[in-house]
Amino acid sequence: MRPCQQTTPKLSLASGVYQGMRYVILAALCLALLWLVLANSGVRNRISPKNQCLNQLRQIDGTIEEIRILRGLTTNSVISMDEIRKKLGFDPVCPEIGKLRIAKNGEESTCSVHVALGPAPGQR
Repeated sequence: MRPCQQTTPKLSLASGVYQGMRYVILAALCLALLWLVLANSGVRNRISPKNQCLNQLRQIDGTIEEIRILRGLTTNSVISMDEIRKKLGFDPVCPEIGKLRIAKNGEESTCSVHVALGPAPGQR
C-alpha cells in the first residue's frame, strides 16, 4: 500500500491572469456605473427665463441703489439706462422679449412678461 500523500493544487500562470482580468473588468464596470449615476443626478445648470429676468431686475435695482448712495442722490433722481449698463457690465434684457422698466421714484424695476419682484422678505 502506498502511504497517504497530500496533493496540492497546481497553480498555473493562466489562472492567475484570468483572475486578475476579472478584477479589472469588475472595477471598470463599477466605475462606469458610478459615472452614470453621478453624471445624471447633478444639479441642472439651466436657469429658467423667468428666473434670469427676475435676477436681472434684482441686479438693476441693486445698481440703482448703489449709484444713488455713492452720489448722494434722492429717490426722485433719474438714472439713465446707459449708466446702469456701464455699471453692470452687460445689457440687461428679458430672455422672453419682455420690456424692462427701470425703477423711478422709489419703485421697483419691472418686466412686461414677468411682472415685478415683490417686496424684500424683511419689508413685507
